[in-house]
Amino acid sequence: MKQKGLLFLAASWLVVRLRLALLSTKSLVVNLWQKPGVILIAPRHDAMSEGGWRCDGARIYFIHIEPENAKIQVCSFPEMSSN
Repeated sequence: MKQKGLLFLAASWLVVRLRLALLSTKSLVVNLWQKPGVILIAPRHDAMSEGGWRCDGARIYFIHIEPENAKIQVCSFPEMSSN
């Protein structure tokens, strides 16, 4: 009886190892056939990169100051409301 339990334990361990080996082989083959996607990230300069966020309680504003051109740009977002 003790040998049957030990045999069952060894057989189940071998089945699990075989299953893991088959899964890893399958994923390896799939990875070899598929070409990885190429993601290009190009650096860009955002004109509104420097500035400050302000909120008056109902609306959010983004204020950007350009001292070189003596310009102030203000972008306002719609009023906040509870959904």
